[in-house]
Amino acid sequence: HAGDDDCAAADDDDSTEADDDDATAGDDDDSGVADDDDSSSGDDDTEEPGFEPAAQGCAMAHCDGRMSDQVGLDPPVPPTPDQTVAERLWWDSAAVAGSGYGLGCVSNGERVACTYCGVGGGDNLVVYDAEGTRMWIGDLAEDACYSAAMIDADGGVIAADSQQLVRYDPQGNEVWSTPLFGDLPISPVITEDGIVVVAVYRYPGSTAESTVYAFDSRDGALVGMLEDPALTSFDTGNTPCVRGNRVYVSMKDEDAGVARLQAVDVDPWAATPVSAGPAFEGFEPPQGASPLCIDD
Repeated sequence: HAGDDDCAAADDDDSTEADDDDATAGDDDDSGVADDDDSSSGDDDTEEPGFEPAAQGCAMAHCDGRMSDQVGLDPPVPPTPDQTVAERLWWDSAAVAGSGYGLGCVSNGERVACTYCGVGGGDNLVVYDAEGTRMWIGDLAEDACYSAAMIDADGGVIAADSQQLVRYDPQGNEVWSTPLFGDLPISPVITEDGIVVVAVYRYPGSTAESTVYAFDSRDGALVGMLEDPALTSFDTGNTPCVRGNRVYVSMKDEDAGVARLQAVDVDPWAATPVSAGPAFEGFEPPQGASPLCIDD
Protein backbone atom coordinates (compact mmCIF):
# COMPACT_ATOMS: atom_id res chain seq x y z
CA HIS A 1 0.00 0.00 0.00
CA ALA A 2 2.92 2.36 0.54
CA GLY A 3 3.71 4.51 -2.46
CA ASP A 4 0.20 4.15 -3.90
CA ASP A 5 -1.38 7.38 -5.17
CA ASP A 6 -4.51 6.62 -3.16
CA CYS A 7 -2.88 5.56 0.07
CA ALA A 8 -2.97 7.67 3.18
CA ALA A 9 0.63 6.77 3.97
CA ALA A 10 3.65 7.33 1.71
CA ASP A 11 1.39 9.14 -0.80
CA ASP A 12 2.98 11.84 -2.93
CA ASP A 13 -0.20 13.92 -2.90
CA ASP A 14 -2.13 13.47 0.32
CA SER A 15 -0.11 12.20 3.20
CA THR A 16 1.30 13.94 6.21
CA GLU A 17 3.58 10.97 6.79
CA ALA A 18 6.40 9.76 4.52
CA ASP A 19 5.47 12.51 2.00
CA ASP A 20 8.28 13.84 -0.17
CA ASP A 21 7.57 17.41 0.94
CA ASP A 22 6.36 17.30 4.52
CA ALA A 23 7.51 14.28 6.49
CA THR A 24 10.14 14.35 9.16
CA ALA A 25 11.01 10.71 8.49
CA GLY A 26 11.61 9.23 5.05
CA ASP A 27 11.62 12.68 3.43
CA ASP A 28 14.11 13.29 0.63
CA ASP A 29 14.70 16.85 1.80
CA ASP A 30 14.40 17.06 5.56
CA SER A 31 15.21 13.85 7.33
CA GLY A 32 18.42 12.33 8.56
CA VAL A 33 16.71 8.92 8.36
CA ALA A 34 16.04 7.29 4.99
CA ASP A 35 17.28 10.50 3.31
CA ASP A 36 19.08 10.32 -0.04
CA ASP A 37 21.81 12.63 1.18
CA ASP A 38 22.42 11.74 4.80
CA SER A 39 21.59 8.15 5.55
CA SER A 40 23.67 5.05 5.19
CA SER A 41 20.51 2.92 5.10
CA GLY A 42 17.21 3.50 3.42
CA ASP A 43 18.74 5.26 0.41
CA ASP A 44 16.44 5.32 -2.61
CA ASP A 45 19.18 3.81 -4.78
CA THR A 46 19.88 0.81 -2.57
CA GLU A 47 16.82 0.22 -0.40
CA GLU A 48 15.20 -3.18 -0.80
CA PRO A 49 11.45 -3.40 -1.30
CA GLY A 50 9.40 -4.91 1.46
CA PHE A 51 9.35 -8.70 1.64
CA GLU A 52 6.26 -10.48 0.27
CA PRO A 53 5.84 -14.22 0.89
CA ALA A 54 5.18 -16.22 -2.27
CA ALA A 55 1.52 -16.46 -3.27
CA GLN A 56 1.72 -20.19 -3.99
CA GLY A 57 3.34 -23.10 -2.24
CA CYS A 58 4.00 -23.14 1.49
CA ALA A 59 5.78 -19.80 1.80
CA MET A 60 6.10 -19.58 5.60
CA ALA A 61 5.27 -21.48 8.78
CA HIS A 62 1.86 -23.13 8.37
CA CYS A 63 1.97 -21.87 4.76
CA ASP A 64 0.39 -18.44 5.24
CA GLY A 65 -0.08 -15.70 7.80
CA ARG A 66 -3.41 -17.08 8.98
CA MET A 67 -1.72 -20.40 9.85
CA SER A 68 -4.20 -22.20 7.55
CA ASP A 69 -1.77 -24.90 6.26
CA GLN A 70 -3.25 -24.32 2.78
CA VAL A 71 -0.52 -25.00 0.22
CA GLY A 72 -2.27 -23.82 -2.96
CA LEU A 73 -0.58 -26.40 -5.18
CA ASP A 74 -1.70 -29.81 -6.40
CA PRO A 75 0.00 -32.75 -4.68
CA PRO A 76 2.49 -34.82 -6.69
CA VAL A 77 0.85 -37.38 -8.97
CA PRO A 78 1.84 -41.04 -8.49
CA PRO A 79 3.91 -42.16 -11.50
CA THR A 80 1.71 -45.19 -12.32
CA PRO A 81 -1.94 -46.12 -11.77
CA ASP A 82 -0.81 -49.01 -9.56
CA GLN A 83 1.12 -46.79 -7.19
CA THR A 84 -1.05 -45.25 -4.50
CA VAL A 85 1.45 -42.79 -3.06
CA ALA A 86 3.81 -40.33 -4.63
CA GLU A 87 7.31 -41.53 -5.31
CA ARG A 88 10.13 -39.99 -3.29
CA LEU A 89 12.05 -38.12 -5.94
CA TRP A 90 15.02 -36.98 -3.89
CA TRP A 91 16.18 -36.41 -0.35
CA ASP A 92 18.95 -34.60 1.43
CA SER A 93 20.11 -34.45 5.02
CA ALA A 94 22.45 -31.83 6.36
CA ALA A 95 23.67 -34.44 8.85
CA VAL A 96 22.84 -38.00 9.76
CA ALA A 97 20.11 -36.79 12.09
CA GLY A 98 18.67 -34.28 9.63
CA SER A 99 16.87 -31.53 11.47
CA GLY A 100 16.09 -33.88 14.36
CA TYR A 101 12.92 -31.94 14.98
CA GLY A 102 11.66 -28.54 14.02
CA LEU A 103 9.37 -26.72 11.63
CA GLY A 104 11.03 -27.91 8.46
CA CYS A 105 10.81 -26.47 4.96
CA VAL A 106 8.99 -23.77 3.00
CA SER A 107 8.55 -23.52 -0.77
CA ASN A 108 7.39 -21.14 -3.48
CA GLY A 109 6.64 -24.03 -5.83
CA GLU A 110 10.07 -23.85 -7.48
CA ARG A 111 12.54 -23.60 -4.60
CA VAL A 112 12.62 -25.04 -1.11
CA ALA A 113 14.23 -23.46 1.96
CA CYS A 114 14.86 -25.85 4.86
CA THR A 115 16.10 -25.11 8.36
CA TYR A 116 18.09 -27.69 10.30
CA CYS A 117 19.25 -28.04 13.92
CA GLY A 118 22.56 -28.88 15.49
CA VAL A 119 24.54 -29.19 12.26
CA GLY A 120 27.20 -26.53 12.61
CA GLY A 121 29.46 -25.44 9.78
CA GLY A 122 26.80 -23.27 8.18
CA ASP A 123 24.40 -25.96 6.90
CA ASN A 124 21.46 -24.97 9.11
CA LEU A 125 19.66 -23.18 6.25
CA VAL A 126 19.73 -24.87 2.85
CA VAL A 127 17.90 -23.74 -0.30
CA TYR A 128 17.20 -26.35 -2.99
CA ASP A 129 15.79 -26.29 -6.49
CA ALA A 130 12.99 -28.62 -7.57
CA GLU A 131 15.49 -31.33 -8.50
CA GLY A 132 17.00 -31.36 -5.01
CA THR A 133 20.19 -29.53 -5.97
CA ARG A 134 21.55 -27.28 -3.27
CA MET A 135 21.34 -23.72 -4.57
CA TRP A 136 22.93 -21.99 -1.59
CA ILE A 137 23.51 -22.28 2.16
CA GLY A 138 22.80 -19.67 4.83
CA ASP A 139 25.05 -19.42 7.86
CA LEU A 140 22.64 -19.82 10.79
CA ALA A 141 23.19 -21.13 14.31
CA GLU A 142 22.44 -24.64 15.47
CA ASP A 143 18.92 -23.83 16.73
CA ALA A 144 17.64 -22.58 13.35
CA CYS A 145 15.13 -25.42 12.91
CA TYR A 146 12.78 -24.01 15.56
CA SER A 147 11.83 -21.36 12.99
CA ALA A 148 10.49 -22.06 9.53
CA ALA A 149 11.88 -19.53 7.06
CA MET A 150 9.82 -17.30 4.76
CA ILE A 151 10.33 -17.42 0.99
CA ASP A 152 9.18 -14.99 -1.70
CA ALA A 153 8.22 -15.62 -5.33
CA ASP A 154 11.79 -15.05 -6.59
CA GLY A 155 13.44 -17.27 -3.98
CA GLY A 156 14.52 -14.62 -1.49
CA VAL A 157 14.41 -15.81 2.12
CA ILE A 158 14.02 -14.42 5.64
CA ALA A 159 15.16 -16.81 8.37
CA ALA A 160 16.04 -16.68 12.06
CA ASP A 161 18.05 -18.35 14.76
CA SER A 162 18.51 -17.30 18.38
CA GLN A 163 21.22 -14.80 17.45
CA GLN A 164 19.97 -13.07 14.32
CA LEU A 165 17.20 -12.42 11.83
CA VAL A 166 18.56 -12.46 8.26
CA ARG A 167 17.19 -11.57 4.83
CA TYR A 168 18.83 -13.17 1.77
CA ASP A 169 18.33 -12.36 -1.89
CA PRO A 170 17.45 -15.17 -4.37
CA GLN A 171 21.16 -15.87 -4.95
CA GLY A 172 21.84 -16.32 -1.23
CA ASN A 173 23.56 -12.97 -0.69
CA GLU A 174 22.84 -11.36 2.66
CA VAL A 175 20.60 -8.30 2.22
CA TRP A 176 20.58 -7.44 5.92
CA SER A 177 21.09 -9.05 9.28
CA THR A 178 19.78 -7.77 12.59
CA PRO A 179 20.68 -9.18 16.02
CA LEU A 180 18.21 -11.08 18.15
CA PHE A 181 18.52 -11.60 21.86
CA GLY A 182 19.74 -15.12 22.55
CA ASP A 183 16.26 -16.55 23.05
CA LEU A 184 14.42 -18.88 20.69
CA PRO A 185 12.34 -17.32 17.89
CA ILE A 186 9.37 -19.42 16.77
CA SER A 187 9.14 -18.57 13.04
CA PRO A 188 9.05 -15.00 11.74
CA VAL A 189 5.76 -13.81 10.23
CA ILE A 190 4.94 -10.63 8.30
CA THR A 191 2.16 -8.05 8.54
CA GLU A 192 0.25 -6.35 5.76
CA ASP A 193 2.54 -3.32 6.07
CA GLY A 194 5.67 -5.47 5.59
CA ILE A 195 6.74 -5.62 9.22
CA VAL A 196 8.41 -8.86 10.32
CA VAL A 197 7.14 -10.01 13.72
CA VAL A 198 9.26 -12.39 15.79
CA ALA A 199 7.81 -13.98 18.92
CA VAL A 200 10.26 -15.81 21.18
CA TYR A 201 10.53 -18.48 23.80
CA ARG A 202 12.61 -17.00 26.59
CA TYR A 203 15.00 -19.35 28.31
CA PRO A 204 15.09 -19.43 32.13
CA GLY A 205 17.14 -16.46 33.28
CA SER A 206 16.60 -14.65 29.98
CA THR A 207 17.44 -10.95 29.88
CA ALA A 208 15.31 -10.32 26.76
CA GLU A 209 13.07 -7.30 27.16
CA SER A 210 10.02 -8.72 25.44
CA THR A 211 8.31 -11.73 23.91
CA VAL A 212 7.34 -9.97 20.67
CA TYR A 213 9.61 -7.89 18.41
CA ALA A 214 8.91 -6.14 15.09
CA PHE A 215 11.40 -5.35 12.30
CA ASP A 216 11.15 -3.53 8.98
CA SER A 217 11.43 -6.10 6.18
CA ARG A 218 13.18 -3.57 3.92
CA ASP A 219 16.28 -3.02 6.05
CA GLY A 220 15.90 -5.08 9.23
CA ALA A 221 15.55 -2.03 11.47
CA LEU A 222 13.88 -2.64 14.83
CA VAL A 223 10.42 -1.07 14.71
CA GLY A 224 9.49 -1.84 18.30
CA MET A 225 8.73 -4.46 20.90
CA LEU A 226 5.80 -5.39 23.12
CA GLU A 227 6.46 -3.55 26.38
CA ASP A 228 3.22 -4.17 28.29
CA PRO A 229 4.31 -4.72 31.95
CA ALA A 230 1.48 -7.23 32.46
CA LEU A 231 3.07 -9.50 29.83
CA THR A 232 6.69 -9.48 30.97
CA SER A 233 6.45 -13.01 32.39
CA PHE A 234 4.94 -14.54 29.24
CA ASP A 235 6.67 -16.25 26.33
CA THR A 236 5.53 -18.45 23.44
CA GLY A 237 6.20 -21.86 21.96
CA ASN A 238 4.14 -21.22 18.82
CA THR A 239 4.14 -19.23 15.58
CA PRO A 240 2.03 -16.04 15.65
CA CYS A 241 -0.98 -15.74 13.36
CA VAL A 242 -1.42 -12.61 11.23
CA ARG A 243 -4.56 -10.76 10.21
CA GLY A 244 -3.68 -7.49 8.48
CA ASN A 245 -1.49 -5.59 10.93
CA ARG A 246 -2.67 -7.50 13.99
CA VAL A 247 -0.95 -10.68 15.12
CA TYR A 248 -2.29 -13.26 17.57
CA VAL A 249 0.20 -14.92 19.89
CA SER A 250 -0.42 -17.98 22.03
CA MET A 251 1.38 -16.94 25.23
CA LYS A 252 2.16 -18.80 28.41
CA ASP A 253 3.48 -18.19 31.91
CA GLU A 254 4.23 -21.73 33.02
CA ASP A 255 5.35 -20.69 36.50
CA ALA A 256 1.95 -19.11 37.14
CA GLY A 257 0.05 -21.81 35.24
CA VAL A 258 -1.59 -19.20 32.98
CA ALA A 259 -1.95 -19.09 29.21
CA ARG A 260 -3.57 -16.52 26.97
CA LEU A 261 -4.37 -15.77 23.36
CA GLN A 262 -3.04 -12.25 22.96
CA ALA A 263 -3.77 -9.84 20.09
CA VAL A 264 -0.84 -7.56 19.30
CA ASP A 265 -1.19 -4.55 17.02
CA VAL A 266 1.77 -3.45 14.90
CA ASP A 267 1.87 0.09 13.52
CA PRO A 268 5.35 1.48 12.79
CA TRP A 269 3.98 5.05 12.63
CA ALA A 270 2.27 4.94 16.02
CA ALA A 271 3.73 6.35 19.22
CA THR A 272 3.71 2.76 20.53
CA PRO A 273 4.51 0.69 17.42
CA VAL A 274 3.83 -2.69 19.08
CA SER A 275 0.91 -2.68 21.51
CA ALA A 276 -1.23 -5.24 23.31
CA GLY A 277 -4.82 -5.59 22.09
CA PRO A 278 -7.62 -7.83 23.39
CA ALA A 279 -6.76 -11.13 25.05
CA PHE A 280 -8.44 -14.35 26.11
CA GLU A 281 -7.37 -16.33 29.17
CA GLY A 282 -9.05 -19.60 29.93
CA PHE A 283 -6.69 -22.43 29.13
CA GLU A 284 -3.57 -23.84 30.73
CA PRO A 285 0.02 -23.96 29.51
CA PRO A 286 1.78 -25.33 27.66
CA GLN A 287 0.10 -25.37 24.26
CA GLY A 288 1.20 -27.11 21.09
CA ALA A 289 -0.94 -25.33 18.53
CA SER A 290 -0.42 -22.03 16.74
CA PRO A 291 -3.48 -19.77 16.44
CA LEU A 292 -5.60 -20.14 13.29
CA CYS A 293 -7.58 -17.20 11.84
CA ILE A 294 -10.31 -17.65 9.22
CA ASP A 295 -11.96 -14.38 8.12
CA ASP A 296 -13.14 -12.77 11.39
